[in-house]
Amino acid sequence: MSGILTEKVGLNLTALSHWVELRSESNLNRALVELNVARVKVKLGLVDEALEILAQFDGDTDSEINKQIGFILTLAGYHDYALEQFKKAEETTADDYELAYAIGVSALRVGGEDELELAKEKLIECCEQGSSSIKIKSIKALTAIAFLTRDRKFNNQVTQIAKRFPDSKQIQIIIIELKVRQFIIRYDLV
Repeated sequence: MSGILTEKVGLNLTALSHWVELRSESNLNRALVELNVARVKVKLGLVDEALEILAQFDGDTDSEINKQIGFILTLAGYHDYALEQFKKAEETTADDYELAYAIGVSALRVGGEDELELAKEKLIECCEQGSSSIKIKSIKALTAIAFLTRDRKFNNQVTQIAKRFPDSKQIQIIIIELKVRQFIIRYDLV
């Protein structure tokens, strides 16, 4: 626990020291400890060392391990590999909307038309079925996609999704932004 707390407050060297010490504890999940070491190493800029640790898990079928590897690869900026890991984790996991959100965002970061469609699909799924925090993050991502693609039909679709959310100041702002963007697109003001 102290490794996580020290990492949260930015004491990454202390966190790394803690996680490395835990490697010798026999009653702990070795994979979890190693993945925590790798994550902190990425935060410290020791990406090559982190990648060596992640290589130990190549071919692992545990969805949680693959999901954590995806998050670490995202942190390192390897979005294409992160997307692969998230997809691999999804193969053995159902109804994990944190994972669906990660797939959507990673697909956006990878780029390409197929990835854009995958991102839209996953983020819409999160808006419809995820937890309230995942729904908010997903609608924000969909709003950004609508803004950047200048796709009027998609902008309307995102507006309709947002209108189904419980009323809040945050959602009202998103809906106003979407309506303004619809106006800008309609009259080609940009």
